[in-house]
Amino acid sequence: MTLGMALRVVGRLPGGTPGKEWVEVLLTCGRRLNTQNTYSGALATFWAYCNDVQIAAGLEPLSFLPASQATIVGWLAWMFEQDSVHHSSLKVYMSAVNQLHADHGYDRPCIDHHVRLAAKGFKWLEAQRGGRVWARGAASAAAIYLILLLGLATADPEELRAATGVILCFVFCLRPDSLVLVKEGNLSLRADGLHILAGGKNIDLLDIKGLTLPWPQLPTGGPDVHRPSPHRLLQRYLACFTEERRAGDFALRLVGDPRGWQASRVEAWLASCLKATRQEPPPGVLWTMYSLRSGAATAAHSIGVSLPSIQRWGLWKSLGGVEPYIDALVQPSSEALLFFGHLRRSAPSALPPYPS
Repeated sequence: MTLGMALRVVGRLPGGTPGKEWVEVLLTCGRRLNTQNTYSGALATFWAYCNDVQIAAGLEPLSFLPASQATIVGWLAWMFEQDSVHHSSLKVYMSAVNQLHADHGYDRPCIDHHVRLAAKGFKWLEAQRGGRVWARGAASAAAIYLILLLGLATADPEELRAATGVILCFVFCLRPDSLVLVKEGNLSLRADGLHILAGGKNIDLLDIKGLTLPWPQLPTGGPDVHRPSPHRLLQRYLACFTEERRAGDFALRLVGDPRGWQASRVEAWLASCLKATRQEPPPGVLWTMYSLRSGAATAAHSIGVSLPSIQRWGLWKSLGGVEPYIDALVQPSSEALLFFGHLRRSAPSALPPYPS
């Protein structure tokens, strides 16, 4: 749909206007690739409802663009009837339709009172259906620690890569789409620790920041190179894939991987690691790739790391953006201390020891 938006803007510029040929490029690059892909799927569903579903029912197609509030409410009701979408995904679907309309100069139809009311009804009825209602939760530091141990012990190269991806996403509190875009030269082991250059979003490539995870320390001082740590895991990964990694490519993409390289790879890595370590989230909770970022923020908060420190470490733009990721009821753990103890500025009392 970006092409239509570009043509609409380009059409307002006289022929030969300097920069006109770059309009479509700028507008396309202004929205993250992962967001574009997600919106495309949602808009395909909306298109099908406005056209194919109506024709199959013996009716005239509904206006897709612009769409009326009545059409939006009908679409939500149809998706509920089909049981094809869960309430937790509705926000993405409605955002896709809103952005499509905004791109073409129309009012956003999904901010209407009746649309919001229908979305609330969708949530209530889904809970009454009797099926499982899942809520995405923060992955626990204890579960991530077992994945670290898996990566340090496995003889399966792909399992090693999966564990490395999960651990890096967790310890640096990264968005999944930021992790997969980390370049080969922007991930390294140095004398002061594990260093990464990453951005808060993959659109912020000019605003990447460096983060350094210090080596675990011996009681007597100096780095502890024998304790299980993300540093040792990265050492294994780099040693295992010396020939499969390509200079200038993404750090976790190897020779032979498909051309498509998206954040969904992190989802697959997490699922395979949880299966390999025989772990499941608590009842009613779903762990997805986004649970790594919320789990990291939650673990850091549990051991007394300040919100400004979590914000800076996770590359959030504001303190308000951090709070929804944190489960303030999670208690401190030795695993959380291992991963995020370096971020503390004042040591809370009664912290547990490092995991042995």
